[in-house]
Amino acid sequence: MEGHWGQIETVGITFAILDCISSVGPAGADVTTIERETGIPRRTVYRHLANAQELGLVEARGNGSGLYRLGNTVGQWVVNQSRQRRFVTLSDDYVTRLAKSTGMTVHCTVYDHGSVLTVASAQRHSKDGKFSLAVPGTRRPAHATASGKVFLAFNPRLIKSYVIRPLVALTGATITSTDALHEEIETIKRYGFATDEHEFQQGICCVSVPVKAEGEVIGALSMSLPWPVEQPFRPDPKLLDELLIAAREFAQMIGGNDE
Repeated sequence: MEGHWGQIETVGITFAILDCISSVGPAGADVTTIERETGIPRRTVYRHLANAQELGLVEARGNGSGLYRLGNTVGQWVVNQSRQRRFVTLSDDYVTRLAKSTGMTVHCTVYDHGSVLTVASAQRHSKDGKFSLAVPGTRRPAHATASGKVFLAFNPRLIKSYVIRPLVALTGATITSTDALHEEIETIKRYGFATDEHEFQQGICCVSVPVKAEGEVIGALSMSLPWPVEQPFRPDPKLLDELLIAAREFAQMIGGNDE
């Protein structure tokens, strides 16, 4: 328990230093200013600044000025958050338009703490009269969904933390081996899209593509459809093309690209 509170205190000190530097503005703040404004001892300030520099959270201004300003990592976080909000805002329009042109269930997801969160969905009935489970607000494990595997494939830092947890089977087709997941991720990176073949729900398959901004996957755009369990899933090339074109347009709308 003491270790837990120690970690909270450490994060709190780093946050206080970052907040101080941020409030000063782009000119930057020196250690004396940080010590005065936060009340944190000078030696502690130096120690946390060194760690923050290593992580790209702060950077020292040149010419030996002794001034520190927020680093590129913080700026990228802000940009990515802004783009993700833009993705969520526009997602309803994209899923509605794409569902109408394809006749499929279309949904948009974002990655959140090891699961994919559906933020928009245009529902279509499956052959048995049931709705798809991809409704707004629902969460699904990343390894068992096409969109989840998109995030794991194109954001390399996510897969390292994800495979620490057990890969739970939801159907007989769910990937439960770390090696198999890594192998599929390499295939996804090669072809630019991911599939879910009855891995989350028997009788439902899905294809998903990334929506990127400056190389970061901000969200995923997916189609799901009923599919016979006994038949291998092969996405219709025309539907896949529509999905990829929509993803590129979507990326441009949020100020990103598909590179």
